[in-house]
Amino acid sequence: MRNDLELLAPAGDFERLGMAVRYGADAVYLAGKEFGWRFEDADCMKQLAKSTLPMLFIHGDADDFVPFGHLQQNYDAKKKGYKEMYVCHGAVHANSYQKDPETYIFKVSNFLKTVKNMIQLGSYPDGEACGYIVK
Repeated sequence: MRNDLELLAPAGDFERLGMAVRYGADAVYLAGKEFGWRFEDADCMKQLAKSTLPMLFIHGDADDFVPFGHLQQNYDAKKKGYKEMYVCHGAVHANSYQKDPETYIFKVSNFLKTVKNMIQLGSYPDGEACGYIVK
């Protein structure tokens, strides 16, 4: 953990972004009306409730960083669009692929195939095509 100060500079345009970098900002916040977010907008439950994108929730049941119960809460918060859940047994945080690569690849591949087929058939939930171009 860093004990020193970090300079975070807001940059309202690319000129100010360049100035912030030139004068030693450690990090730069660049946003505008069309993009970006504020800290209060980072509530994952609110964002999941708005999302119509297909989503595969993956979580290890031995996760020692994010409580396992958050998987179901996040899954339930997503009300629109296609979703699946995959629990990797025995996996700790961010370790599902390493714990069981064969099952991980199988689950992710099948999810992507399912979504691709839904889009090609025009049957994606909520009538959305997610903005994807499927070839």
